[in-house]
Amino acid sequence: MKKDQRMSTKINQILKKWPKDTIAAASWLREQGITRDLLSYYRRSGWMTGFGRGAVVKSGDKADWPGGVYSLQKQLHLPIHPGGKTALVLQGFGHYVPFGRERVIMFTRRGVSVPRWFTEADWQVTLQIFKTNLFPADFSKGFKEIDMGNFSITVSAPERAIMEVLYCLPKTESPDETRHLMEGLTTLRPEVVTELLRACASVKVKRTFMVLCRDGAA
Repeated sequence: MKKDQRMSTKINQILKKWPKDTIAAASWLREQGITRDLLSYYRRSGWMTGFGRGAVVKSGDKADWPGGVYSLQKQLHLPIHPGGKTALVLQGFGHYVPFGRERVIMFTRRGVSVPRWFTEADWQVTLQIFKTNLFPADFSKGFKEIDMGNFSITVSAPERAIMEVLYCLPKTESPDETRHLMEGLTTLRPEVVTELLRACASVKVKRTFMVLCRDGAA
């Protein structure tokens, strides 16, 4: 088999593992057998386009922030997820139409390094990443996989997301909007809420959640 044919075969194998409209981290491509020279060849040949430092996107694909989250979660296996109000909006619980740029809220743990190609990209949104140990590292409750069309990403389920909203009070979330969000969450699972409250490290979040429930906001 000629060199060009081998290279074409290799890229076709990668494309099967690489969903449309997602970013590919260079480190993940290396794990798939794509050397630096091969990556340069594919870029010169028009298969891929550089995306910041350390990532690429397939030529012709639309690179939005969820496609970047896919790479962080599924390729780099980082403990990061859309949370708070962003997770609620993705699941149809948003109440307010944002003025200006959309705000995307992400949560990860303290000490986690998020690649610059993600944090410095112009996603056409205002990106906020909260690094917090709100829940233990090994606590996996309160997440949900959602379909983004060509791929899926993991986000906070409503029970966890509303607690993340409370964590953001009052710096980035308003009390009035938070109350409206709570009022719209009529299907929270009691057993999940109980486990989350037990595991939550923030006394403020626990107390605020209980006060809002007592006042009939959930």
